[in-house]
Amino acid sequence: MKNYLFVCSANRLRSPYAEEWTRCYIRENRLEGDVMSAGLYLTPELAKKGIRTEVVLTENILKWSDMTFVMQEHMAREIAERFPGYRGPVVSLNVPDRFSPSEVDADIPTDITYYEALEYANTPGKRFGRRVFEKILETTVVPYLEVAKREAV
Repeated sequence: MKNYLFVCSANRLRSPYAEEWTRCYIRENRLEGDVMSAGLYLTPELAKKGIRTEVVLTENILKWSDMTFVMQEHMAREIAERFPGYRGPVVSLNVPDRFSPSEVDADIPTDITYYEALEYANTPGKRFGRRVFEKILETTVVPYLEVAKREAV
């Protein structure tokens, strides 16, 4: 059984959403795997805004993980700097901090492609919702889950 970790800035929106989506995918497709999420930062600025990080990334959490997905490339570099002993694979989803689970993607076609979803998510000044984020997860995370399924057989 593989352990999958999702990391974002504060573990408030993106990584918990990715964690739950992946957990549902694993359950619905009768796959094996465990999922967790964590945030990189607990800063005074976040605390002043009343934002508390639910789970802060630690070396033990990284040791638990077989595959780590970060929301942005700079987070992979941060993990490498803060945890130099970690050798597990880290995959960037390229999802900026403008995700809003309550955002209605009414103007997004249901058959949006991965590249369209990435372009939309990375458009400066635009917020994006579940449809865009789920397309990115479906295209980037699911192949790793399916490989783990084949390896387990």
